[in-house]
Amino acid sequence: MKKTRENPAKKATARVPKDVGAVVNALRILRCLSGSSKPLGVAAVTRATGISASTAFGILRTLARLHYVSFIESDKTYRLGLAMAEMAAGLLGVSHAELIHPELERLALNYETLILLWRITEDNRLVLIDRAHSQTAVRVEIKLGYRMPLLAGAIGRCVAATLDVPSSELRRRFAIPRWQAPLSFDDFEKQVFDARNRGWSLDDGHLFRGLTSVAALVVDEEKRPRFGISGVSITGQQSLQALTALGQDLVALAATIGSALFPGPDIVSTGRSEAGARSASHSEVIHASDESAAPALPSNVLPTVNRMAGSGRRARKT
Repeated sequence: MKKTRENPAKKATARVPKDVGAVVNALRILRCLSGSSKPLGVAAVTRATGISASTAFGILRTLARLHYVSFIESDKTYRLGLAMAEMAAGLLGVSHAELIHPELERLALNYETLILLWRITEDNRLVLIDRAHSQTAVRVEIKLGYRMPLLAGAIGRCVAATLDVPSSELRRRFAIPRWQAPLSFDDFEKQVFDARNRGWSLDDGHLFRGLTSVAALVVDEEKRPRFGISGVSITGQQSLQALTALGQDLVALAATIGSALFPGPDIVSTGRSEAGARSASHSEVIHASDESAAPALPSNVLPTVNRMAGSGRRARKT
């Protein structure tokens, strides 16, 4: 009897784990309470989260018994309880970069590429504050503390997409980075438009010859860019499909980090992403030098990032 071959796409889809609804709803309620400046009643929680009143009431009652929320009898409202403070105690003094790092490692291993975390400074620079390497023998290396002009590379295009400036001012800022393989301003402006539409951008060997980078931005509650996350690989090492999947994963991770570190009043849930792409392994290392103004060649709610919510409200600076 001839066996029917199973569709790999269906098989991969079947392996994606399903969220436990009760857990997701409980987390939404906790995030709702943490983002409110005052205690909330069941009706207010229901409006903010979209969870039914009966479900919200049952979850709140359970959380109150376990001391994760406190019930205020006088006005029948709830706020975060002492058990939440006990859980957050272990995060005191932990920097944003330390909290984000496990997610950088996850992407570095999944895509076999260097993943970088950049801080956007008040003097309009990009500063490399953390990185995660892949396990491939051939890989890119960029030194911590490396600085770039604000509109340099793939991250620069994403930053440019957030700017509300006339084309003449954008052209002036575009001329500041030293592009090793210069592109025209018209091409740059088109790529900025693409970054604004899809949330991520690509630099294919323009900033550094021989290096391809994909990037997305972490923005705060006022949509101001705060961090950049990029994946950097040797040109040709990653397929276009893998670069696209990485870009989408960077957008999902950036959204999760943004909602955790800079929660707005109405943010009650985070994004999810599932992707996986592999490339060939090699046997050499390429280095990028550290120059401030002139760069030279050298899935579910994420469990780790969820821990950022507590520390994000304690300190806004890395």
